Amino acid sequence: MFLVGREAVLKQLDSVLERVTQGVPSVAVVNGAIGMGKTSVLRFLEECAAGRGFTVLHAACTPGERDSDYAVLCRLFRDVPPPPDEPLGVGHHALTAVRQVSDRLTRLAARHPVLITLDDIEHADTESLRCLHLVMQSAVRLPVALVCTHDWRLGTRPAHPLASLLYDPEVLCAALDPLPVGAVADLIGRQGGDGRGTERRAAELHALTGGNPWLVRALAGADADREFPRVLLECVRRLGGAAVGTARALAVLGEDADPRVLSRLTDSGPHAAEQARRRLSEAGVLDGLRFRHEAAAAAVLADMTRDEEVRLRHRAALLMYQSGKPATVIARQLLAAGPLAQDWTLPVLENAVRHTLDRNQAALAVRYLDLLGASHTDVARQRTVRARAAVVDWLRAPAESIPRLKAVRELARDGRMADDLRWTIAELLLWNLQFEDGLDIVERLAPEHTSGRLLIATTYPGLAARLGQPAAEVPHAHDIAAMVAWPAELRARHALMDVLTRCADQHTIARAEQVLQDSGFSPASLVGIVPALLALVYADLLGPAAAWCGRFLDGDGSHEMSGWQAVIGSISALVSFREGHLDVAVKEAEAALAHLEGAEWNESFGLALATLAEAHTAIGSHEAAAELFARPVPAALFETRSGLHYLHARGRHHLATGRPQQALDDFLACGERMIQWRIDTPSVALWREGAAEASLALGRRRHAAELIARPAVCRGLELVRSRGIRLRCQAAVHGPQERLQLLEQALHALQQSGDRYQTAQTLADLSETYRSLGDNPKARAAARRARRIAESCHADKLCHTLISAYVPSVHQAPSTTTEGDRFGKLSDSERRVAILAAQGYTNREISDKLHITVSTVEQHLTRTYRKMQIKNRDELPANFHIDAARIR
Repeated sequence: MFLVGREAVLKQLDSVLERVTQGVPSVAVVNGAIGMGKTSVLRFLEECAAGRGFTVLHAACTPGERDSDYAVLCRLFRDVPPPPDEPLGVGHHALTAVRQVSDRLTRLAARHPVLITLDDIEHADTESLRCLHLVMQSAVRLPVALVCTHDWRLGTRPAHPLASLLYDPEVLCAALDPLPVGAVADLIGRQGGDGRGTERRAAELHALTGGNPWLVRALAGADADREFPRVLLECVRRLGGAAVGTARALAVLGEDADPRVLSRLTDSGPHAAEQARRRLSEAGVLDGLRFRHEAAAAAVLADMTRDEEVRLRHRAALLMYQSGKPATVIARQLLAAGPLAQDWTLPVLENAVRHTLDRNQAALAVRYLDLLGASHTDVARQRTVRARAAVVDWLRAPAESIPRLKAVRELARDGRMADDLRWTIAELLLWNLQFEDGLDIVERLAPEHTSGRLLIATTYPGLAARLGQPAAEVPHAHDIAAMVAWPAELRARHALMDVLTRCADQHTIARAEQVLQDSGFSPASLVGIVPALLALVYADLLGPAAAWCGRFLDGDGSHEMSGWQAVIGSISALVSFREGHLDVAVKEAEAALAHLEGAEWNESFGLALATLAEAHTAIGSHEAAAELFARPVPAALFETRSGLHYLHARGRHHLATGRPQQALDDFLACGERMIQWRIDTPSVALWREGAAEASLALGRRRHAAELIARPAVCRGLELVRSRGIRLRCQAAVHGPQERLQLLEQALHALQQSGDRYQTAQTLADLSETYRSLGDNPKARAAARRARRIAESCHADKLCHTLISAYVPSVHQAPSTTTEGDRFGKLSDSERRVAILAAQGYTNREISDKLHITVSTVEQHLTRTYRKMQIKNRDELPANFHIDAARIR
């Protein structure tokens, strides 16, 4: 047997044995809390004494024998034959018992020293204790030692016989304290640890057990998951009923425990509750009012029946309510216990729902709403709560919201809830492309519901005819001041409608931005934020739109709820794409899709997927785009505004992958819907420009010219980005001189709009136009600018096109003999520098790319100019072809 960290105590007890061998009787008490190893120390001492020739008499005291007189003495001397006709037992006078025990010890001690050990002496019967005390007092030169273990930390003063024995000045007291971290490390090593990370592991175990050796061994063992809960529960039970009740109460209260509620929940006074808590702390179970190990709390909870736990939690919730605890604290108890149909629980759960929604905890809010509904006895209120839970569940996981929405659709259809809530349910069903269910509710609501009509016209315009509502036909307020009193969502939807129908002006944009300015971060504000953001996007105000998206996605107070992140994230991805930040658009669209993707499509999913696919197409990742378009598309998507984005994005993909006829079909299908729905604004989808490009690819130049010559009706705000793209497309059907003028106008507009990708494409077209006009220096300058911008946009395909068109290869012969003779005079290093200089790189960029100094670059260029008989880099040949992989 080995004992860790008990060397000092064992040394004290060894001195007791030494004194006894010298004929001096001794009494020692080993004190310690539950699990500190008192029994192990006692057994170790017994082995040592037996090895030194001692006669060992041992008894383990149990609570059941406490009321049986002389029970301990009978167990101690059961193997010692009594004198004839003098049995030791109940009924003898105390002095007779003392005489009998003294006589027997005298006979035993005459042959060998005697060691009497009593384990858990606090459970011994009174008569045995009184007798042993008197015997030890009378044994003057008798070689007898009495060593017992005692849990002195239990907090109660022992009865007279035990107190007389324990508190005698001659009694040696040895205390077993919790193991320090070093001793825990030693214990781990002796249990078979490999030594790696032992100190860190020892510190962890010490924190989880308080240094209780019994708990340490259980937690450090191979079967800790099963053994630790068993040992911990045994520790708690040995501390008594009060400790068990306190442990259960603290397990139920968890992090919300406080002394006042604890004492009331255990039906004990503050002093008794504190005493029980202290016992548990001394045993390493608790640290203050918290369990040291979460598995300890779980084990205590598992030790109760479900009925016991529910009753205790309901009572804890009531006590917390009476103590004025926060609603969320009380609601946690109710949530763990289940419904409690009492009047005081309803406002508590309502407050908890509001609190959790304010803190983005949609999943928890849904659970509180479910509990609130189950706690209501009023059927009508139960229906309302179920509908609210469906709405909040959409915020939690929009892609999984359909089952709950369908569960309340009949209630919404039949008018068994408030109209505002019915509209919300209808809107979410429409968002999930569940048009039959959504329209069934909408048709039963008041037809003059302006906000609902605006929603249909701006987001689901294909459904307008089914409602007997002409697309894009909504009431307009003649008095702008009157709009101030409108709800935010109505003002935002009205602004979006004006933008889509080209009726917008600066006042329209001001109204949209005012909605965004006034909107907070509550989930309810999302219904106004989305149309206001889209109004800015479709007004080609990409800078402000990006700033607002950033605020609502990443700013202070922004939500982490999936519904919030998904819907605003899909809009932000669209903005990033239109600004030319292709890599950012991919990341944002993928993040939005991660929140949106489920068994079925939804409106925002369609927008995010279209944006992601178009970004991949622009980058040149055609396989990634094709994989996205290979997914089966629900027909309902093409009744939505997002369906227009999808058709346009698929058309761009077809065009980029050499399928112009399929591209033309998609662009025309997109345009047909936009005209029919009366939202034919190019800022939604540039279908005319796309169709014109497809027609040019098919060799139908006249058709392309006709398409691009019939722009959408221009009124209201000037759409700068859309105008720039249209001018670039018009340039493609004109001769070089007219094309140059149109491209310069397009470049100015696109730079003003902030679309870097379209700017790079226009510069590439300008470079090609300059080259066709024989102006090589301007062609290279335009190409250089185009390449830099394309690189910043991560437009890999465009970069490769620019490189291939304008830069020579080190390993490929030039196009003319004269240039070949001059180029062949260059060394490999000079060729590399010359190639990059011709491509448009600055000296610093060439230095970084080739890992040479700027001075070396300048020297190579000087020699190159001399050998090629030219004056500067503008005269470097423009008809070389680069081997990009070798240069990089």
